[in-house]
Amino acid sequence: MNNEDIIQAAGRIIARSGNVGLTVDALHQEPELAENELLKEINNENEVFELMLRHLERELKYRVNAISAQNKPPEKEISQFFNILYDLFKQNPWYPHLIFDPQVSARCTKADEIIFRVKRVAKNYFVGLVKQQQRKNAHAPPGGSREVYRYHHSRFPDERTAGERYRQNGIRQ
Repeated sequence: MNNEDIIQAAGRIIARSGNVGLTVDALHQEPELAENELLKEINNENEVFELMLRHLERELKYRVNAISAQNKPPEKEISQFFNILYDLFKQNPWYPHLIFDPQVSARCTKADEIIFRVKRVAKNYFVGLVKQQQRKNAHAPPGGSREVYRYHHSRFPDERTAGERYRQNGIRQ
């Protein structure tokens, strides 16, 4: 048995009863935790919430690092980022309760600190991707270079590009 078992059981309790339903006694009632030695070391709900929040933080960092390591274009990473958030919250439906329920802060002394770090990880990664995309497109024309070429030639049909002039004059580029 490990912390993962405690986190999963605590998550099921939160999903059933909300954050108010999560108590050490409620955890002891979960069948798969009956023989869990780690649970015996947990003295109060504060420790359970902290364990869960730290797990969320690790999971998010791991997934963000995994996406980032793939070195995909920013627009693909942004899409993948939202997909991992969706999957993370689908697999662990209690995470939004931990992040957004103000009662968690009242029941866990380190909740605000950990939630701040979780939000910062997500925000910094997302903002970094958006800025990277903006830098990538900073000097690109809105429709791409082909669109500029077509527009230019529709307005000035007699004017040739440098490449066309070089080819006509036999100059290699």
